[in-house]
Amino acid sequence: MKSSVIISFRNFLDYLQTYLENSTELTTHRCAQAKFLECVSLPDPKKLAVTHLRKFRDHMIAQGLARKTIREYLHRIIRWVGFCWEQGKVSQATYLACKSMWMPNPRQGRPPVRTRPVTWTDIETMLPHLPEHLQQLIQLHWHTAARPCEIVQINDKQITRNSDQMWVWDLQDHKNMWRGSQRLLFLNSKCINILKHIIPADSGYYFPSEKNSLGFLTRLTYQRQIKKCIMRKHTKGLDVCPEWTIRGIRNGRARSVQHAHGLEAARVLLGHTDQRMTSHYAGLAIPSPDFIHQLE
Repeated sequence: MKSSVIISFRNFLDYLQTYLENSTELTTHRCAQAKFLECVSLPDPKKLAVTHLRKFRDHMIAQGLARKTIREYLHRIIRWVGFCWEQGKVSQATYLACKSMWMPNPRQGRPPVRTRPVTWTDIETMLPHLPEHLQQLIQLHWHTAARPCEIVQINDKQITRNSDQMWVWDLQDHKNMWRGSQRLLFLNSKCINILKHIIPADSGYYFPSEKNSLGFLTRLTYQRQIKKCIMRKHTKGLDVCPEWTIRGIRNGRARSVQHAHGLEAARVLLGHTDQRMTSHYAGLAIPSPDFIHQLE
């Protein structure tokens, strides 16, 4: 029943692949496609109607997805409908009706949850209860302010040793690789001292894993092990907040650098090209008398 729809989706993804290459937007399209096919079963794309998208929208609202996610998935499906119209599989009236479909209002869907920043104090309370390799990994995560999916693939073969106090890690596989951007992470003396006590695998990874076909510890495994330790401490009544996750380490590090050295320093550390994105992680710049005095 779904074969013709899947083929149509596959043609659409092949069309996007020609100019998006390895963009993360393709992943969002695939997720939207999977959820749409779970909710709607069409024998032929020509029988697609705006009622199917309304059903899909109401299905996502009932699942409790965030409003932002619902709108992103709807826009991806509407974009696919526009592609079907260009291919002559859907009428123009159907495409225009889908394009002008009413979106969820602010009272529908789960509101977005802001990531809780993790402080160095939170990490220090966790260190004695973690295995040695996770102690090293979470400290590297804090000092580099890397994304969780980046720090797990730290590789000795990609590191340039400029001096005894600073190494530069040229990450080859990262979020903005499809844009042609270079991702550099700076390893300070604390990171260097940690890495010197680790013997990398033959592949160069400092945290190898046989379960992952790529050869390094996956972000999901890293996240599960840390979360398991947090919940174990919380159930024993120890002083730990069960709400923080490894995603908040980047936010907390950005906020601490911004408090100490300003928003521009946080932007350089996070590797952003726009301070507006850095403000999303660290918050707005905090004025201080010393900073104003330096301006004068």
